[in-house]
Amino acid sequence: MNENSTARNTLPSYLVSDDSLSMGASLGNSAIWVTTLATGAIQHVFDIESGQDLLETISIRYATTGHRPVEGRKSHDTGETSYVALAQVGPGTFEIHPAYQRHSFNTAASVAISETVFVPLFGGHRDPAVVYQVIDLKNLNPFPVLLRAFGFARLKGAAECGV
Repeated sequence: MNENSTARNTLPSYLVSDDSLSMGASLGNSAIWVTTLATGAIQHVFDIESGQDLLETISIRYATTGHRPVEGRKSHDTGETSYVALAQVGPGTFEIHPAYQRHSFNTAASVAISETVFVPLFGGHRDPAVVYQVIDLKNLNPFPVLLRAFGFARLKGAAECGV
């Protein structure tokens, strides 16, 4: 249990190594239900009113400058900045709280990343049908790092697209 949970009037949270988590948290309000994967990615966003999944996977990926050959040319000849995917280094942690899930980990570029997923809860039957993913980045290097974050969402629904 997290030390902060022992304070008066707070809900408990649990810290778990991300290499020992088999599934993520489930979060919801009166409008939606969200499930997450053991990677921290959002697995499903379910709309309670329609009874359907609105979104499937939502994931965030990161990249930094690096050396990678550009097809047909040497990368140093292009004049363009190349970006390569950032991998997680070592196990991170999950903080599982009744109101949110926070996945924290370090990357090969010495950038610490914390991804917090939460669903707002206003009470009653007027909760918004929205899920938030807040990303906190901390550069652990003594020099600046160029970083790109890419979001991917797989939309789903009953509407026919005609394709």
